[in-house]
Amino acid sequence: EPWRFGEEVLDVCRKYIRLRYRLLPYLYDLFWQMERTGLPVMRPLVLEYERDPRVREISDQFMIGPSLMAAPALAKGMEYRAVYLPEGRWMDYWKETWEKGGEYVLRETPLDCCPLYVRENSIIPMYPVKNYVGETEIRELTLLITGREASYIHFQDNGEDMAYRKGEYNEYLFEYRDRVFQVSLRHGGYERVYDSYRLLVNGKEYKISRRLAEAGFACMP
Repeated sequence: EPWRFGEEVLDVCRKYIRLRYRLLPYLYDLFWQMERTGLPVMRPLVLEYERDPRVREISDQFMIGPSLMAAPALAKGMEYRAVYLPEGRWMDYWKETWEKGGEYVLRETPLDCCPLYVRENSIIPMYPVKNYVGETEIRELTLLITGREASYIHFQDNGEDMAYRKGEYNEYLFEYRDRVFQVSLRHGGYERVYDSYRLLVNGKEYKISRRLAEAGFACMP
């Protein structure tokens, strides 16, 4: 068990268990997409950037869906590692700083840090940290939004059975363009919907109601 290895290891485990709960809606969406399209949740960089010759031999970085990239430190005592960032711009998930793509960056890798980068022009849905799935009903969805334009399709069902195959699910389209965020319900077959949204837009935070989100909310500069 993690606690048998000391407090430092236990803290690292806690950190990434919390991250897993935060990313649950994103991961759930990726599994839903995998069932429909066959695209895997964990992807080699070449799957997203097939025209970039530099990614063809990279085996120690991987994409989690189209928007999140992990670059773990795989050697004992490794304090830094070179991370290749494909074209575009990337936000360091932990530092919330931006890096230019198309080149390598040197990233420090302390024991408690697996470098994660968010692709520019992405939307990543997030939940609050929980002790277990189903502990509380999720009425507010957090959306991490990067860049100037982004769109994302989000899936919601009861998470327990195959009722979604009979149409008992919601499918949302989230769009961010010209600083306006808007939600469209493309399929409404599940009785529960979100009451509000918490937007994390390029370092700024907004909390808005479902009505505002559906009408279109202007994120002030």
